[in-house]
Amino acid sequence: MSVQELEIQVQSLSLDELAQFIHWFEAYRRQVLGEFAEVDDWEEHLTEAQKLDLLRRVEFAKTHPEGLEPWEGTTERIRQRLHAFRAEKAARGGK
Repeated sequence: MSVQELEIQVQSLSLDELAQFIHWFEAYRRQVLGEFAEVDDWEEHLTEAQKLDLLRRVEFAKTHPEGLEPWEGTTERIRQRLHAFRAEKAARGGK
């Protein structure tokens, strides 16, 4: 099987199957590469539900790119939302 054929097969997996494949492949990669394998500590701390949620979000982003916000300006958007939140809280008397 060629790499292109393998890519097509992987892309056709369901989210559950993809999560299982990723888990297996990471273990296999570490076994083959040993100490040279990159360590992705954050993945080790995720539950299967969290991993599936991340995969679901990636798929959503791929199929609905119009719903994404560009990284540029993110800090300013957060500041504006925080300012609006604080102003609303102050208008309610701090409650």
